[in-house]
Amino acid sequence: MYREMLAALLIGILFLSFVIYEKKDKNFKSIAAIATLSAIAAGLRVVMAPLPNIMPTTFLVSLTGFVFGPFTGFITGALSAFLSNIFLGQGPWTFFQMFGWGTVGFISAFLPKNIKAFGFSIVCFFYGFLFDYIVELWYILGFIKEINLASVGTMLASGFLFDMLHGAANFFFSIVFYNTLKKVFIRYRDKINVQKII
Repeated sequence: MYREMLAALLIGILFLSFVIYEKKDKNFKSIAAIATLSAIAAGLRVVMAPLPNIMPTTFLVSLTGFVFGPFTGFITGALSAFLSNIFLGQGPWTFFQMFGWGTVGFISAFLPKNIKAFGFSIVCFFYGFLFDYIVELWYILGFIKEINLASVGTMLASGFLFDMLHGAANFFFSIVFYNTLKKVFIRYRDKINVQKII
């Protein structure tokens, strides 16, 4: 019951976000940017799927939000989850993944604009845990009969290694590609004249 209620809430938030974005002053180029970035993030997730919890999607979505703004980051994150799950499998977890990556993209827009690669990489490391914990909510509410600190702690501890892998991979992708991709994203944003949509 709780899982269904939370899923309905997340669906409502996602729907509202798309409605708000639809009403924003934008042009075809901004929509094309979202489509392109979502497809790249989703494609890389599918390619990396054989590796346990190694998802460059998190880093790409965070950089998208950082460069293009919160709503572009949120929509790109949400679409990346939906598109990649066409190949990896849709289910109730999809809404949680959409919200998780959407949240990463949204809050990244508010990071300091002069943040360096190491600082951004540290943030991306913690994004791995943030995303995983959001997705794990659907399992906690649906499969743990008695929800308390002990049961939730045991469940989170059992997945800690996978959360660490996600965070460490995010750190690696960011520390290696942040400076280069940031310049590419900014140049792409300026070339197609996409304004940061707040």
